[in-house]
Amino acid sequence: MRARVHAALTAPALVFFAPVLFWRRALYLRDNGVYFYPHKALIAATLRSGHLPQWSAQEYGGLPILADPNFNTFHPLSLLTDFLPLPWGFQLFVFAAALVAAYGAYWLGRELGFSEPGAIVCAWAFAWSGPFVSLIESGQLVAPAFVPCLFAAAVRLRRLSGRRELLLVSVMAALVLLSGTPEIAACGFLLALILSGRQGLRFLAGCALGAGLAAVQLLPTAAFVHESSRGMGFGPEAAFRLQRIPALIFPLFDGWMDAPGVSYWSFEATPWVEAVYLGAVVLLLAGLGCTKQWKVLAAALIIAVFATTPGFAAAREWLPPLRNIRFGDKLIFPLAMAVPIAAGAGFDRLGNSYKLRGAALGVALIAIACWILSRTAEPAGFSADQLECLRATALRFVPIELGLTAAALAVIASGRKLLLLPVIAVELGLPAATLIRTIPSAELVARSPLEPEVAGAGRDFRIDVQSSGLRNEDLAHIGEPDWVRSRKLFSIRHQTLYDAGAAPGLLLMRGYSGFPSGQMKDLFAKGDLNLLSVRYGIEFGSGGRSPYPSLGFKLARDHGGVRIFRNDWALPRVRLEPIGEARLARESNDDLYVLTDAPAQARLVVADTMATGWTATIDGAPAQPLPGALRVVEIPAGKHEVRWSYRAPGLLAGAVVTLVSLLLAVALSKRSRAAG
Repeated sequence: MRARVHAALTAPALVFFAPVLFWRRALYLRDNGVYFYPHKALIAATLRSGHLPQWSAQEYGGLPILADPNFNTFHPLSLLTDFLPLPWGFQLFVFAAALVAAYGAYWLGRELGFSEPGAIVCAWAFAWSGPFVSLIESGQLVAPAFVPCLFAAAVRLRRLSGRRELLLVSVMAALVLLSGTPEIAACGFLLALILSGRQGLRFLAGCALGAGLAAVQLLPTAAFVHESSRGMGFGPEAAFRLQRIPALIFPLFDGWMDAPGVSYWSFEATPWVEAVYLGAVVLLLAGLGCTKQWKVLAAALIIAVFATTPGFAAAREWLPPLRNIRFGDKLIFPLAMAVPIAAGAGFDRLGNSYKLRGAALGVALIAIACWILSRTAEPAGFSADQLECLRATALRFVPIELGLTAAALAVIASGRKLLLLPVIAVELGLPAATLIRTIPSAELVARSPLEPEVAGAGRDFRIDVQSSGLRNEDLAHIGEPDWVRSRKLFSIRHQTLYDAGAAPGLLLMRGYSGFPSGQMKDLFAKGDLNLLSVRYGIEFGSGGRSPYPSLGFKLARDHGGVRIFRNDWALPRVRLEPIGEARLARESNDDLYVLTDAPAQARLVVADTMATGWTATIDGAPAQPLPGALRVVEIPAGKHEVRWSYRAPGLLAGAVVTLVSLLLAVALSKRSRAAG
């Protein structure tokens, strides 16, 4: 690969990630700061202690970590977060995933026969599209980053159909399956099957071997998901909204979370995919190349259209897997994967077209008119805050996008299509630079100001980390006056939580993990906090009436935007019922020892999550846990030592399947070399 190609693929990522790679700043937006980074830190600390990160005791009374596929526990890319200093290792992890996306899409373009510039267009159009950059914000970019590599392997299998190509499909399938975000991965496998053409059965066979390689992750996930809160799926709470369609062409047409005054002038709630933008120039090229790649583009369009219709909600009733797609916005990703393929093909089809000069001039005049209107128009029906947000987003970007489209038409008319590359770079780079914001890394790793107040209290805090009821006045006292809204929001969350509870001392009411126990979640939701041994509550913002006084909590401390409530009626976390003494001797994430002294037979209650995988012993002899949301076991009279231990269900079987699949892959590799 030529040096100029490496420069074209790596330079945008280096510019984009320079603050977090070289200037000691940290990704913090959305799930990065309060979900992925703290859990990655917990996983790294557990691995460095010589244990597998099977269970976290910090959220919902405890929940599985290894079984949650979104943490990429077994993914090779996670070695960056496991063994490099944090938070820099986490920043490098996200940067590496973005590079994989760009290089994978370039590789795909070359496998499809594109020229070097055409493959670069394919790479840029995917890696710097609005949907993929939105995943950089939310941290769930690993699966979509490896999907272009799966596409490339499928196309290579279609061309050559050898054992090496089959093995390549298996490896890429395993990397996607180990990456989490199953909805996007499933769409990726469907489009890859289409790209494999007549080699579809061989492609499926390669994917089956890939599933075997990833079994060490897949089996623990499957073993726990049915009893988690995701087991019954979600309601149709967030289908893709039709008003987002213009945002495919105009970046941030519908607003953005850091716009002045309000978040998203056109929505009541923040969308899961902050930007669905693909770009007018990219879509123009895709239109020129759609005849060659019509199958994969048609499949992606069908999925995207399906997500906008009432049929999406209806289909969830008779197709259970769809119930686990919580946000219909995710179904825009097949289009974000297919359009770059067609755009690369369209770029290679370009020739001279002098007739486009008039079109270029016309679009340029429209762009100028839109720019004038954006400066002078006073649209009715908007509040002052909404109008300010509208000016910062749609009214700002529409004339810019039209101007870039006019420039692209002029370049096409001139026949110098290589000049399109800087136009596309600007078209995709401006919204990407707008979407990503960073803060000093010290803010992410510093201890919370509340830590002295919660120190020594144990995991006795109920915290709603997803509260979005912050008003502007709540945010005014946090940080510098010019901080954007999301930076202030993260700051106050961090001030309350210290890395979302990764440090001991905090029990989260609602962690960000997708796999809490369904029974435990119901207990929290019903407010049975005395049984759960919740002694303190922390909340922030003034967006609604506090639930704590109605639950019997008293206000203990008010820090302005952060308030601490105390519950004097909470039962002990470790207790004997109806009579006796119980003392917690020691514990780790997946082991807990309790010493008991009961005058008669009693029940030992540990107010932590009971889930499949937890076993109990009394003085070393197996004991049968009682059914329920909490860990309960019958204790004979007298003094005893009770041990609770957790082993992830499916982990051993998954490891065996992975080992067998790995041996099969090695044998296949040796046979392909011998045949070569």
